[in-house]
Amino acid sequence: SKNKKRWFAGIAVAILFLPVLWLLLVRLEGQKPEIILEQASPFIGKSHDFSISIADPKSGLRKIWVAMIQNGKEVILAEQDFPSAGIFSGGEIKSKSLNIPFEPQKHKFSDGKAILRLAVWDYSWRGWWHGNQVYIEK
Repeated sequence: SKNKKRWFAGIAVAILFLPVLWLLLVRLEGQKPEIILEQASPFIGKSHDFSISIADPKSGLRKIWVAMIQNGKEVILAEQDFPSAGIFSGGEIKSKSLNIPFEPQKHKFSDGKAILRLAVWDYSWRGWWHGNQVYIEK
């Protein structure tokens, strides 16, 4: 009968549509990764270790990039890609703490102001599969 066919068609559509909807809502999440920079002093001295904690509990961490800039000169202090747990699972790593050393003399930085730049990406499908990004300067 027509009612049974409609009921069956409705169930078939729901069985196909609900997993796709769930996948899109989970993988297209818009929460940006978190960055916590633990900096005891704004002054660096002869050497300094930057303690950085990053996290993305939903999609997982994709990449971190850290650089120091002074007078147009940029030195990359850290750049790390994190592994994927699979196309449907996001990243394997949900949080990470890093200790990044910086020696101004080694990189020919002079006394004065400098900018610390940090960028972190996650495994969200947002931005045409580039993920959510957070970018800060200190």
